[in-house]
Amino acid sequence: MKRRLATLATLARLDDQRMRAAAAELAQVQERLAVLAAEAQELERRRQVESTVTEIEAMPYLGRFLATLRRERDRIAADSAAATRVAEVKRGEVLDAWRDLRPKEKLQEAMQQRLRQERLLAEQQEADERVSLEHGRRFLGRQRALRD
Repeated sequence: MKRRLATLATLARLDDQRMRAAAAELAQVQERLAVLAAEAQELERRRQVESTVTEIEAMPYLGRFLATLRRERDRIAADSAAATRVAEVKRGEVLDAWRDLRPKEKLQEAMQQRLRQERLLAEQQEADERVSLEHGRRFLGRQRALRD
């Protein structure tokens, strides 16, 4: 039973490591998504603030500026879409590892509980036997005292 428990603990530890690694990768992807969202907000802010040019000399540059902003927005959107797909895969990996880990933990707990019960039962039987032996010794001692 102890070998099974040790093997189960090893398997659970491997699943836990796999889950933690996938969760760490997911956190990095989510951080990347947050950075991309911040970049998109900053880009939108710049478009609103800097495209309100009223000077005639700046008008020829406004078209190029807006085209550059559009290309940058498209790049951010593509990066965001790719990161979102990766995040979904990583979420699936975390969930799969957790699904694998959970039954092993429950089985491990059940096996440990069974070992504790067996140990308590053995201790109780040993105590009962000691009490019985002590009672027998006292009884025999009384019998001898009565005979003498």
